[in-house]
Amino acid sequence: MDVSQILTNIRSLTLIGNTGAVSDTTKLVAYLNMAYRRIYDRVVREYPFFNQTTQDVAVTLGAGTMSPVPYLILSVYDSGNSYVKLDATDVLTEEEKTPELADTGSPDRFWMEGMSGIRSYPKSTTTLRVRYVPNVADLTATSVASDILFPEMFHDLLVWETALIVAYDERDKIVGAELKYTEERAETDWGRLSSYLRQRAPRVKPRVSMPGFHAY
Repeated sequence: MDVSQILTNIRSLTLIGNTGAVSDTTKLVAYLNMAYRRIYDRVVREYPFFNQTTQDVAVTLGAGTMSPVPYLILSVYDSGNSYVKLDATDVLTEEEKTPELADTGSPDRFWMEGMSGIRSYPKSTTTLRVRYVPNVADLTATSVASDILFPEMFHDLLVWETALIVAYDERDKIVGAELKYTEERAETDWGRLSSYLRQRAPRVKPRVSMPGFHAY
């Protein structure tokens, strides 16, 4: 289902957008992206295999930059040192042990600096293989189905999750039964999506238990 059809369905189910005004479409796309980011976050935290990829990051004396910026980092290996796995740490912890942060040698840990900087420690010049989940791009009114980073058979979830945000916008008009029905449909579609992904990773224990995210 492309975004144009999703917006049509939202208009049919809610009180926004039926006039055809450009401002209504702009508002609905903004709400759609709020819902989409929420869905993406829940999917990749519980099932990161679904959108993961890798990039090789050159580091000079332990300092490198990731491009594109990652959403979640899943693992880091030193490909210049027999693919030794690096453990995650943070700069404050390392400063407590070695305030000058001047140790050199084969790295065995890493931390992120800012949004895109990656630091390996002890310092060396090498290449890191970083497995990560990328950031999600905003959808537009002309986005096609393949731009939505979860299976098309579950795109109805975007309709119902967006409708919940619209319900807040239209809270002076919506009645309790309508809101309850919308919440139930969203929860049902969440369960269907969770079950689908879980069946495709049957040996992998989910990393995070998400409230309201149930297998059916």
